[in-house]
This record gives sequence, C-alpha cells and structure tokens, in this order.
Amino acid sequence: MCQGQNLRNDLRRPASTLTITPVTARLAVTNVELAAARARLVESMAQLERERARAAELRRRLAESYAERDRLRKLASVMDIIRYRLASKKLRLEATYSRNYLPAKQEGTISIGLSEAGDLCTSRRSAILDS
Repeated sequence: MCQGQNLRNDLRRPASTLTITPVTARLAVTNVELAAARARLVESMAQLERERARAAELRRRLAESYAERDRLRKLASVMDIIRYRLASKKLRLEATYSRNYLPAKQEGTISIGLSEAGDLCTSRRSAILDS
C-alpha cells in the first residue's frame, strides 16, 4: 500500500523531479498488466453469462418444440382413433341399414348404399322445396 501511495506521489511530481526506481517501474508495469488482465476477465465473464443465457433460451425453445411435437403426435393418434371409430360405426350402420331397411333383392328392386340413400333424400327434399 505504501509503495502504491509513493508511486502516485511520484507521478504527481513534475517530470524533472521524477525519479522512479526500477522496483517502482516494475510495480507500475505489473499494475498495468494486472488491470488489463482484470478487464479481460470481466469481459470473459460477461461473455460467459451471455452464452449461458443463450444456452438457456435454446434449451427452453427445444423443450417447447418437443412438447409441441408430442402434442401434435398425440392429437394425430387421437384423430386416427376417431377416424377408425367413425369408419367402423359407418360400416355397422350400413350393414344394419341394408339388413333391416332394404328388402332382399327381387326382380325389379334396386339396392343402394347408405350414402346413395342420403343423396336420394337430399335430391327429393330439394325437388320438394323448389316446387
């Protein structure tokens, strides 16, 4: 501490009276190097914090995208299940309809499927409404 105080006092003197000993000169150079090293350390620590924040943000976004992917997969599997159930119900309805509501094939009768029967009803309703 005393040497640092002496150095400051020496540096305040005019150049003509400045007498710096080799030890004081080495101390001054060392202090400058130490200050530069501290500045580099502070900058490196700031860079490290920025990189940590960026890594945390990337991890968060990755977790979000995985969650979204899983949600979409689950939704797709639910939709597949619903489609399967709807198709099987449609087949059962068509089978029940053809068994119960359509007479057995006889001469002069026409057998139509459920979707064709719906189209036929729609066209009849349109014809009635138009008249």
